[in-house]
Amino acid sequence: MAHITRIGNRRYALILTKFFLFISIVTLVSATAFAQSCIVGAAYPIVHAEGLTEQIGDITLNCTGGTPGNTVLTYFFVNLNATITNRLDANGNVLGVTTTADTGGGAVATGLQPTLGAPTTLDLTGMKYIVPTPNTQNVILRISGIRVAVPTLGNNASFIEGSLTGAGAEISNGQSLLLGNPTKSLLSSVINNGIPCGGSPLPATLNFPTFISAGASSSTIRITEGNAASFVPKDATDPTVTNGMRFLVNLSGYGANSRLFVPDAIVGSTGTLPTSGGAFATSFNGGTYTPHSNQLLLARVNGADATGAGGTLAFALPASETSFTSVTELTLTGGATYAVYEVLDSNLSQVEWAQIPVFLVVPANNCSTSGDVSLGAMLAPVSNVSIPTQTDPIPRFVATTPTSDCAVIGDCSASYFPLLKVTPASVTLSTSSLGEPQLGYISIGDGGTSQMPFSFATTYQPATGQSAANWLSINGTVATAGTTVTGAVDPVNGVTSFQLSLSASPAALLVPGAYKATVTINAGNAGSATVPVTFNVAPAGPVIQSVVNAANFQPGPVTIGSFVSIFGLNLAKKNTLSVTFNGFPGTVSYDSPPSTPNPTQINVLVPVALGISGNAGVIATVDGVVGNTFAVTLVPNAPAVFTPGILNQDNSVNLAATPASLGDEIQIFLTGLATPIAGPVTVNIGSALNLPDVYAGAVPSIPGLEQVNVVIPTTLTFSGGSAPLSICIPGTGASPLCSVPVSLFLH
Repeated sequence: MAHITRIGNRRYALILTKFFLFISIVTLVSATAFAQSCIVGAAYPIVHAEGLTEQIGDITLNCTGGTPGNTVLTYFFVNLNATITNRLDANGNVLGVTTTADTGGGAVATGLQPTLGAPTTLDLTGMKYIVPTPNTQNVILRISGIRVAVPTLGNNASFIEGSLTGAGAEISNGQSLLLGNPTKSLLSSVINNGIPCGGSPLPATLNFPTFISAGASSSTIRITEGNAASFVPKDATDPTVTNGMRFLVNLSGYGANSRLFVPDAIVGSTGTLPTSGGAFATSFNGGTYTPHSNQLLLARVNGADATGAGGTLAFALPASETSFTSVTELTLTGGATYAVYEVLDSNLSQVEWAQIPVFLVVPANNCSTSGDVSLGAMLAPVSNVSIPTQTDPIPRFVATTPTSDCAVIGDCSASYFPLLKVTPASVTLSTSSLGEPQLGYISIGDGGTSQMPFSFATTYQPATGQSAANWLSINGTVATAGTTVTGAVDPVNGVTSFQLSLSASPAALLVPGAYKATVTINAGNAGSATVPVTFNVAPAGPVIQSVVNAANFQPGPVTIGSFVSIFGLNLAKKNTLSVTFNGFPGTVSYDSPPSTPNPTQINVLVPVALGISGNAGVIATVDGVVGNTFAVTLVPNAPAVFTPGILNQDNSVNLAATPASLGDEIQIFLTGLATPIAGPVTVNIGSALNLPDVYAGAVPSIPGLEQVNVVIPTTLTFSGGSAPLSICIPGTGASPLCSVPVSLFLH
């Protein structure tokens, strides 16, 4: 029987319980006397946390004792807490795993063919060796090349202990060994300059220097190692390895007239001259690489698929110092494309990073698509295959969006990074349960200089007993819980902020109360922010539903010093009533009696203090209860003739029963005619246009009431006992501004 002795510090091992790979090994020896005693050990490398085919540390057995000359037969069962993903041959045998025995003359391959006993168990049955003379000579047994899918560990990785039983065999306790430390391998940052409004030129000759000298626009993706040994070239010693580590660069959001170009070679931070398009405060350079210096070098892969697999390298590893200038155009489909790069060389003892510039050629545009561009990189080939297969690439990685590398580089506060700024910190809106929608805003700004894409989503926090409804709309679209909307701030192209217009509607909120929602803005590495939105819905109170001209009850803009009629709910006062326009009090001339059923009416004179342009918020306060805010537009003139509002020459009211005669001078009463009147006032009666007024001005005894006198032409033709009459003043353009026609009764 072989005896296996634990190695290492048990206390230390217990501390490292999470995200580590462990193994159980037992041996059975066929010697009948003086069996060997073996100490089990293992290497403990860093492995890619994103990797689906990560090679774990070598397992070694250091054996002594036993009867010299005896043959020792071993049975190994490697039990792991992650799925084994070595390449398989056509017979299902595991490839890439090697076993060697060194009895003093050097390591010799045992020729053992491992098999899978289970997804996480490797069977190594029948490794044998001869006990050397003297038996104090160490025999080193080694198991190498086991690959696992690190993401199958889950979040509760712990020691896994195994055991083996067999006829006539005494099995000692399983050995727990640390075999790998999963570490995030790829970090990244992006300088996204979008699509420039002024366009970006195409050089006469297509290479790196000419794009720079032509001033072509470019964005840059920076990729950085999570640890010093993250970026690894292809392992030429393992025939099952298909490629070195690759990076899949995804690009989207480019218009139909865009063309994209990328360098064929990327020299990293350890290079003689690193590749740079001028981003991240670095100098322009296509890159210079010197071999045999452990410099980071990436080669573009021709013909790789959208996962980053397959294809051929654009060039081989140079044998002498080389400066790179070549670029390749990418094919855009629906505004999207991708590029794939593979590591050819790197320094495994130093954290490295590289910049991948993307040159853009585009004509001048209206900036309508400048906020749609997206750039990013991830480890490749990308896969979700976490089992051993005959054909899937090695290595391969799960699709993972890398986190920011700025903490490693030390430039998190640099101005070239976007920085999310959101105002205000919170939004509070109020109305009654029968009120109009209330408006607010959230402004999204960028404290940096590069494009900042973002997304925003809304969640509701209804209280017990409240009405369940999606009461918030953002930029005209009802905010549904869980729905994400995207946008961008693009300082390079003049888009310095993005405003979210909020509209809170009480239409479905039958239960008064404080309704709460949260708008979450996520700008990735640029930051995130949450803006609480509170909608205070009061019991049904005064509600303005419309503001119309008091003369003709027509909706539209109003002017200062004119009469308007306000219609709505619960506007009839019992004791007190006030109406304000942007806080300026109006003069109430009429209010519905308290017993009037809804809708109710208020007539009010618009205060002159408002000014003649812009918007005004109208609020009615009835018996101390403040109503909703109703928006109206202010204009210099909004003439409207009262109905009835015309006096005949004998001062009788112009009606069908009391018509006017041709040649009479009539008096027309209206509101909305700005005084003093800045231009000529004319009257249209039927086909008689631009009749001059005899008098036009205010009625001194009644503020807000204007009067126009005009003589009816004796030549006027009409039919049906009336003709349309309207008051006109010069408009802002070629056409005059005329009131809605009313009927002038004639005989």
